[in-house]
Amino acid sequence: MENEITDAVLTKRLHKVYWPTWLAAYYARHDPRKPGPMTDYVEERFRSSRRGYDVQRVRFFLAEIRSGKILEPIIVESRCYQYRCGSPISWGSPEVMDGHHRYVAAILGRVKTISVHFSGLLDHLRWLKGEINVCAD
Repeated sequence: MENEITDAVLTKRLHKVYWPTWLAAYYARHDPRKPGPMTDYVEERFRSSRRGYDVQRVRFFLAEIRSGKILEPIIVESRCYQYRCGSPISWGSPEVMDGHHRYVAAILGRVKTISVHFSGLLDHLRWLKGEINVCAD
């Protein structure tokens, strides 16, 4: 989509605030940087198991990064966790909503910035981009 706004955010900063335990535990057991067979891609709706799929997807995106290709943007949001009278009063840290395989590949590939579609607090975005030094709550 041509008219969508994307921002380049610092991968290290996003990694600081978003690296959920399920993601860390999975990739601690299955290192996508190690060589392994590339299995044929199967559409998600036709897969009976996720075993091996996640590691292969990250390997695929790592190969894309290493060959110099630019990945599609991931989706990052500042989630609002508490409301009063319909208005947000408590914001969480930025979270990856879509693009986890690309995100992990960017971290493992030591990519300095990653392209995102961002929705949420402007101060969160400014911090992720490196424009300010403190991430607002």
